[in-house]
Amino acid sequence: MVVNSFREVKGATGHPYSALCEASAVAYSSFLRWSTRVQNRELPIKTPGPQKEGQLDRKGLEKKIRSLKHGRKRTRGTGALYRQHKTAISRRQLAVLVDEIRRQINRERLAALRRITWLSSGLVWAVDDTQYSGRETPYLQLVQDLGSRHKLSALVADQLANGTQVRDHLIDLFETFGPPLFLKRDNGSNLNHHLVDELLEDAGVIPINSPTYYPPYNGGIERGIREVKDTVAGIVGPWARPSTGSLEVYAKSALGTLNHKPRSLLQGSTAVEAFNIGLKQAKTYNTEIRKEIKDRIGELEESLTAKMKGQGKKARATAKRIAAEQWLVKNGIISINTKNHVLPD
Repeated sequence: MVVNSFREVKGATGHPYSALCEASAVAYSSFLRWSTRVQNRELPIKTPGPQKEGQLDRKGLEKKIRSLKHGRKRTRGTGALYRQHKTAISRRQLAVLVDEIRRQINRERLAALRRITWLSSGLVWAVDDTQYSGRETPYLQLVQDLGSRHKLSALVADQLANGTQVRDHLIDLFETFGPPLFLKRDNGSNLNHHLVDELLEDAGVIPINSPTYYPPYNGGIERGIREVKDTVAGIVGPWARPSTGSLEVYAKSALGTLNHKPRSLLQGSTAVEAFNIGLKQAKTYNTEIRKEIKDRIGELEESLTAKMKGQGKKARATAKRIAAEQWLVKNGIISINTKNHVLPD
């Protein structure tokens, strides 16, 4: 902090504060103001303008903002909302919050219009973490094949699985079933741990990360988790909170039930049957073919990145995801339906 730093320098050198401010390009009046606030045990730097004295119910305010009419770039009703809460939040702070929520709502709207249909089994898996029922309940990590809806495993533990545990869990699955061609995951640090990335690289598995703050993109695995939770709840009751040990047993039973359930989207076949058929196809993708696919997707990624306005980390992640999707569509593994129109290759 500037005030404390200047005090230390003045004590060591004896130079006056005015000289220190001049040498550091800090306005002397600003330093005096900050110093007075520090002495009064206040924040040295405050938001410009009159300070708000009311207490802000942020969750309640966010709920009201979500209920407003949001366009692509504007939101109706923010003026009236500001007048209701002007004693607790500045107009500028409210505008920032409204803009953030409007962007999130527009992303959700777009997700609702965009549906991915999985046309092949055994090639694309997804992994995701959840807690069974809110706080103080065991964590559950599900790995599912997206084409067949086959649930490969449910890792249950007292705490969120760390990167090493995720890596070891995937190694067991790869040794049992063989590695998939793609693995969908969100941006959790444990799922993106360097040990997990190294395993995927060595196994020739191409990761596809969900967009940040865009949960609907991972809808397939989310529905799978919901199926497991609902099935477990049917065994133990909707309000029960099983221990880690008992949840591990119940989750394993739920996977067996769901994997042997005939599904209309599989033309009456079970997830196990569809997955076993898909595994035969997945085994045809040897190391050489996987490298060719990765190189092709990398070329598409570079082409897309060059066309984007931004060149940062977010732009590259978007380009990588779109490139993978384009390859999947072109090779008949998925179809993408937007506003009831299937996108061409």
